Amino acid sequence: QMSVQDLALDMDTPALLALWEDISPGVNTVATNCHRRKDGRSFPVEVHISCQQIGDRKCFYTMARDITERVRKDEEIRKLNAELEQRVQERTQLWQDSTRLLNSVMRGTSDVVFVKDLQGRYVFSNPAADKVAGVGPGEILGKTDAELQGGKNSFAADDLKVLHSAAPVVSDTYVMVNGQKVIFQSIKSPYHDEQGEVIGLLGISRDITQMRASEQQLQMSYDSLSRAERLSRIGSWTLVLATGQFQASDMLYEMNGCDPAGPQLTPADLQRMLPPDDYAKVSAAIGLCAQTGQAYSVDVIHFTPDGGQFPACILGQADRDKDGNIVSISGTVQDLSEREDAKLRLETLADNLPSGAIFRLEN
Repeated sequence: QMSVQDLALDMDTPALLALWEDISPGVNTVATNCHRRKDGRSFPVEVHISCQQIGDRKCFYTMARDITERVRKDEEIRKLNAELEQRVQERTQLWQDSTRLLNSVMRGTSDVVFVKDLQGRYVFSNPAADKVAGVGPGEILGKTDAELQGGKNSFAADDLKVLHSAAPVVSDTYVMVNGQKVIFQSIKSPYHDEQGEVIGLLGISRDITQMRASEQQLQMSYDSLSRAERLSRIGSWTLVLATGQFQASDMLYEMNGCDPAGPQLTPADLQRMLPPDDYAKVSAAIGLCAQTGQAYSVDVIHFTPDGGQFPACILGQADRDKDGNIVSISGTVQDLSEREDAKLRLETLADNLPSGAIFRLEN
């Protein structure tokens, strides 16, 4: 005779008896178990149990449903949930790592990082921004630029332009700190919400005060050099040996009748500027200088585009890298017209003296 124990695999006899005892007449309940088929294989079932009182006996009516497919799908869902949970944990960890890295960068950088709302109020700032604003940590939040450093700054000058721009806006701004003008280069972009609406702007600013001062000093030095070259009729140049790149000053362009903003001068242009003999001497001197580093000075006749000519002196020397290798040749071309004219006038004067002589003593 077959008993419940022959079918139910998940519960032993004491557990089954305890289950029957706990069910009162008139109560329906559902349990899950595994049943065994005739061939010995097991399969999951959902058992609906109804308890009825017949006389002095408790009778149980059961109906078992094969839930193999449901269990399989539940297991797939469980695995998918586990995989999803794992992915969420991994993504969360990556987000946390990225957040920590971003916070470290923003707190450690000397650049000013900020976010403003549509009214120009700061809603985020890093420590560098607080320092420039002259306030404590977080005190800049909710304030506008007009409320910082006595309003002596131009940080908000292009905010409206940024809010209506589709691309980042780069500009120079300034702030007065302790009576000194500090210049910043700012890059600002519109700040959008999840729906793509502009809700403010975000930006980063870098102190370029020293860089601008260096640029101004460099420009002044360049202007002074240009004036000196023009007064002395000297043009300068540099030839990079590895690439053949030729750089010339504006004065050298003018001496050759060329526009500094026009086509670039090249070493090949030297051939049309000099007579064949002079070109051969200069080419040989450049070649020797490139090989041995020997400086040179060559007097030549220099042609002009309008068919004229003038006497010139071409000087060159080798430039070496830190290892002593020759990497370029730099030099000058000086117009000797004034010197030759003065020499000619002196000779004419000497030839026309009725008596006496003009002479020069040299050590």
